[in-house]
Amino acid sequence: MLKYLGRPMRRRRLFAAALVAATLAVAGSPPAVPPAGASSPPPSDFESPGFATGSVDGQGGWGAQGIPVNPNLDQEVVTNSGAPPSFGAQSLRFSSAFTTGSFGDQVFSPSAPDEAGEASAENGGLSGGTRETQFVAQWDFASASPGAEQPGLGITVSPDRGDGARMSYVRMEDHPDGLGLLFYDYQQALDPGCATNGSAGFGFTEVATGLDRSSAHTVAVVMDFVDGAANDVVEVYVDGALAHTGTSWEDYFRDCEGNATRTV
Repeated sequence: MLKYLGRPMRRRRLFAAALVAATLAVAGSPPAVPPAGASSPPPSDFESPGFATGSVDGQGGWGAQGIPVNPNLDQEVVTNSGAPPSFGAQSLRFSSAFTTGSFGDQVFSPSAPDEAGEASAENGGLSGGTRETQFVAQWDFASASPGAEQPGLGITVSPDRGDGARMSYVRMEDHPDGLGLLFYDYQQALDPGCATNGSAGFGFTEVATGLDRSSAHTVAVVMDFVDGAANDVVEVYVDGALAHTGTSWEDYFRDCEGNATRTV
């Protein structure tokens, strides 16, 4: 799931939105090699010398939308202590202690070199390169406080074109039985013509529960963009196994906003 001053940058990022309260450690790992014709963000491992401890803003291509990352967000590259061995020496620690409804000052990952989306998708001048039909992203995560539940902890990762126009949504949460994963998509059949302004079309699916807080868990999102309505396919993998198959937010933009779908 992740902008600089000056002209708009051509970026497809994983958008990490802090949404409630506590602490999470996230370590970057190279995505599984995407097939030819797939878009994927460059890997980030948060290790020195590419990354120094402190705010991730401005490091390794991470940042916000042409402005500084909101300084109230609880995010930083930290020296690992007690983290899973696969996380190496440093990780990106992110909590939801502070929340905001804005998008442009959230934390975005580096851009993929090529955008992905349908032929008619709008990039808003924010993405570019060769337009691919598949987007692949992968990340590893664990609890930074594995000894007990952190009530209210929730971090969302979404692929977008670099401005918060999300095309999917995966949420990591801490529950009494361990870490959980939720997927949020928009299903046109549940809200024909956006009759409920989108509320009926969106639905949460619990794709993983009871994940060990002290272990590293790998999430992979594979998005296939198909020209036409209600036919994009999004697969969510957890620890190497397919956990859920759903769709994108393509029809939210078409039906509820009256706009073309977006690139990522």
